This record gives sequence, C-alpha cells and structure tokens, in this order.
Amino acid sequence: MLTWISNQKNSTKLMAGFAVVGVILAVVGVVGVSSMSTINLGAKSIYETNLIPIKILAEIRGRTHQVRGTTIQHIAAPTAEEKAEMETVLKTLEGEIAERWPLYESLITSAVEKEFYAKYRSAWDDYRKARDMQTLLLSREGKDKQAYQVMKTEVAPKYKLVVEYLNALIQDNEKQAKENFEQGQQVYQASRNMLIGLIAGGIVSGLLLGWMIARFLSRSLNDVVTAAQALGRGDLTSRSSVTTQDEVGMLAQAFNNMGGALQAAAAEQQEVAAAAQVVAEEKISEMQKLTTTLMAVRSAAESVTTGAEQITKGNEDLSQRTSEQASSLEETSSAMEQMTSTVKQNADNAKQANQLAIAARDVAEQGGAV
Repeated sequence: MLTWISNQKNSTKLMAGFAVVGVILAVVGVVGVSSMSTINLGAKSIYETNLIPIKILAEIRGRTHQVRGTTIQHIAAPTAEEKAEMETVLKTLEGEIAERWPLYESLITSAVEKEFYAKYRSAWDDYRKARDMQTLLLSREGKDKQAYQVMKTEVAPKYKLVVEYLNALIQDNEKQAKENFEQGQQVYQASRNMLIGLIAGGIVSGLLLGWMIARFLSRSLNDVVTAAQALGRGDLTSRSSVTTQDEVGMLAQAFNNMGGALQAAAAEQQEVAAAAQVVAEEKISEMQKLTTTLMAVRSAAESVTTGAEQITKGNEDLSQRTSEQASSLEETSSAMEQMTSTVKQNADNAKQANQLAIAARDVAEQGGAV
C-alpha cells in the first residue's frame, strides 16, 4: 500500500490528501446541518405543538376566569340593564373561547391530550348549563343571594373541574415541551460529540496524511540531496536510492543518469589524461635528449668557435708566411723550370746513352758467339 502511494505523483498525493480532508469536512458539515435541522425541528415542535397550545389554553383559561367574574358581577348588578350588559359580556367571552377551540384542536398531538380536551369540553358544557339554568336565572329574577349560594355550592365544582382540565392540558403540553427539549438536548449532545469526534478525526487524518506526504517527499528529497552533496564533493560513484515513480523518483533517476554520465566522462578524461601523460613523458624524454644534444652541439660549437679563432690566427700567420714564401717560390719555380729543362735534357742524353749501351751489348753478344 505504501509502495503504491509512494509511486503516485506528488500532485495526486496532495489532491488525495485534500480530497480526504474535504470528505471529512463534508461529513462534518452534513452531520452538523442534519443535527441543526433536527434541533430546529425540535424547537419548531416545541413552539408550534406546545408553546402555541399553551398560549391558547392560557387565553381560554383567562377568559374562563373572566366568565366566572362576569357571572359574579351579573349577580351583583343592581339593575336589569346592568345584568343584561353583563350577559352581553358573557356571550362575547364565550364566543372568544369558542373561536380558540378549532385552533387548539388542530395542534393536538397525543391521545392523552385528546382525552383531556374531550373531558374539558364536556365539563365546560356542564358548567355553562348549570350556570345558565340556575345562577343566571335566579340573578335575572332578582334572587341574588340564592343565585350566589347556588353558584358556590352547585356551579363552582363544575367550574373548578373545567379549570382543572385546562390546567391538565397546559401541564400535558408543558410535559411535551420538556420532553421535546430533553430530546433536543440529547440530539445536541449526540451531535456535539459526533462533530467533536469527526473534527478530531479530521484533524488527526489531515495531520497523518500531511505527515505521510511530507515524509514521502522529504525522505526522497533528502536521499537525492545527500547523493548530490556527495557528488559535489567529488564522489562520482554516489547515486540516489529512490526508485519511486513520482516526480522525485524521476528526479533521482535523472540525477543517477547524470552521475553515470559524469563518471563515464571522468573515466574517459582519466584515460585521455593518462595517454597525454605518456605522450608528455615521451616528449619530455625527447626534449631531454634534444637538450643534451643541443648542449653537446653548443659545446662543440664553442670548441669549433675556439678552433676557428685559432685557425684564423694561424691563417693570418700562414698568410703572412705564404706571402713571404710566394716570392721564394717564384724564384724556386724559375729555378725548377731550368732544372726541369736540364733534367729533360739529361734524360734525353741518358736515353741515347741507353740505346748506345743496348747496341754495344748486342754487339758484344754477337762477338761472344763467334
């Protein structure tokens, strides 16, 4: 797995790291949005199905109390006109109560609440019937004390039951609101813990991926840098050991090729240098020989120069003596010519004498034969 990752290009590694971090962030975002949506639905449920019903029930309960108070005012009214006015107020209050029932009924969510509401409506009808048929009837007839006494003894319990059911409905909605709130808290805590875990996991994953990518890059680059430094110090055998297929691996391969080329060039240069050294040594030897020869020639030349100087001096002496002897030779030459002529003549004479001798010998031989 690590080898496969190492062989991927650096851009692929970085994109993969960013993609993983992006996926983690997306998951965090989705979980966060989902959790916020759940919390929002819980808050909406609390508002729409609990707070609004509680508000409606509170308004109904308030107007119910006003109905009781108006009923008491009806009993206490001294004139029929005031009693009629109070009855108008009662009808208005009861109309406002009846207007809120459909709003509340549309918000009922539980069977318990529905049961309490049915009991409330039944108790309300009983209360109104008892009030109208007993208390208000006696009050209209001017029997205020009897009306008040009937209200306290017979109508009041029915009114109390109406208020109790209204309170029960309010408490049930408060209970539902509390449950929704607690559920929202649970969702919040679970979402918070999940988000914290995802964020922590994302941070750890991001750091781990960053460390892995940095490790892959730095280790490979350090290997190439170490090899390059060794090559810079003159170690032409230095090579990078990186064999991955990413950009650093390609750089290491190019560096190794360069190192091989440099090593081959250096070896070739060494061979050329060795051959040049041999040729240089031969040339030096020849130069030494030539130097020796030149020194010998120089010495000989110096000797020749000295001899030439001596010869020049001798020639000068010889020239002087030759000039002196030239005249003597001329005289001698003349004498020699005379002597040559004399010798030639003597030779001719000798030849003739020889011929004569030969003739005398022949004669003598002939005479001996006789």
